[in-house]
Amino acid sequence: MKLIVGLGNPGFEYKETRHNIGFMVLDEIAKRKKVNFKKKFFYSAKQSTIYQNKNKLMLIKPQLFMNRSGEVVSKLVNKYKINLNDLVVIYDDIDLNFGIIRIREKGSAGTHNGMKSIINNIYSNNFKRIRVGIGPRPLSEKMNEYVLGNFKQDEYLKLEKVVVRAADTVERLFSLGIEKTMSLINNLDINESK
Repeated sequence: MKLIVGLGNPGFEYKETRHNIGFMVLDEIAKRKKVNFKKKFFYSAKQSTIYQNKNKLMLIKPQLFMNRSGEVVSKLVNKYKINLNDLVVIYDDIDLNFGIIRIREKGSAGTHNGMKSIINNIYSNNFKRIRVGIGPRPLSEKMNEYVLGNFKQDEYLKLEKVVVRAADTVERLFSLGIEKTMSLINNLDINESK
């Protein structure tokens, strides 16, 4: 089984904020597969299960706040004995321009509190991640205000395309493998298509 975690904050007030793009990507995948998310109280998450190229994928939206995402991921990794090679985390990245999608096999958390929480709770940074650019942050805005803010009008017009491309990236990851998917996706911007 593969564990696909989209990061975000629970609650209606955060639904369309930049920090919730991980949730948006999982919602797009669930819509394509015509499945719904169910609340799982044991590990504080919304969960759905799909199949992709004979892989069973558990889609997870943690329902603790971003800086506690790792508590949810750790419970799931332990409960289902998930190999970290089978963990993929999708999250917003302030250091990438809006619309850029990059895949990495491992790495640091950067400035992302959700990723810091995951790495600290599973004691490893050796897992795949799909980073979706939401930057650059205007110097006049504080980090919290920016990531918890809504997309600007011009970004909103492109947001659906970004989310669709990120969902395509997840699907490609399990049909083409990481190397081919990285070569197809990394460094493309929102105006390019493949």
